[in-house]
This record gives sequence, structure tokens and C-alpha cells, in this order.
Amino acid sequence: MQKMTASFVLLVVLQLSVQAQNRRMVLSVPDSVGMKVQEHIIGILTTTDKKDFYCLLEADTGQTFRLTVFAFDPDCPPNPWVDLAHGVLLVNDRQIPLLFDYDFWFGTFLKEPPSDYGRQEQPIFKVLSLTDSYIIYFKKEGNILGVEQW
Repeated sequence: MQKMTASFVLLVVLQLSVQAQNRRMVLSVPDSVGMKVQEHIIGILTTTDKKDFYCLLEADTGQTFRLTVFAFDPDCPPNPWVDLAHGVLLVNDRQIPLLFDYDFWFGTFLKEPPSDYGRQEQPIFKVLSLTDSYIIYFKKEGNILGVEQW
């Protein structure tokens, strides 16, 4: 009986551990920004074959932010970071993978972790993705400062 109980507890702990690793933090932007994102997504869905999206959130200052929305064809993933995104942006019932500016500054795709600091033998390569995008500049409180389409 003890072995059965211990096995059950181990199974539950492993299941919770796997679920925790697969979960992403859900983030919400101010309502005015979310409405702009939603309008852009609806426009893309009705005019192109691109049906998937990801976002990049950058902090210009502690009060000013830039949210870039990228559209892509699901058959041609945009870059490997989308699958590794730590968060999702919730826009209505759509969960959009959300990357942060520091992902591009400090992230790496090395298959092996870098060696100890001071003894690194290989350079750490950075990746920057340049695609069609929709950029919303906004204040933390939700004031839209501007919009750009690339």
C-alpha cells in the first residue's frame, strides 16, 4: 500500500512539474493597446494568408513601451524564439506568443550551454528577426503615442 501511495504521489509531482514547465505567463496590455492589436489582427486575417502572430514588447523607458505585432504563415515559422516565448499576450480569446527585448539581447541558440564565464571558447550568436510588422508606441497608462506599419 505504501508503494502504491508513493508511486501516486510521484506521478502527481511529475505531472505538476511538466505542466509548470509548459505554462506561459499571460500578460495583458492597456485596453487601448489591446484594441489596436485586435484591429490589426482582424485586418491581417481578412486580407492575407498569414494566420499566426507573435509580439515583441520593448521598454523604451520605465513609462514608455513599444509593442510590435508580427504576422506569419504557420507553415513558415518566423524564428525559433516564438516556440520558446515565456509569455503570451491575451487579446480576446487569442493567446499570442510574447517575446521581450531582453530575449534578443541575452538569449542564445547554442545546443550546449556556454562554458563558465571567463572560459568561454565560442562566441554567443544573437539573432534579430526583421519582417513585416505593426508597431504601437504607448505609455504604461495606455495613452497611444503613435503607430507604425512596416
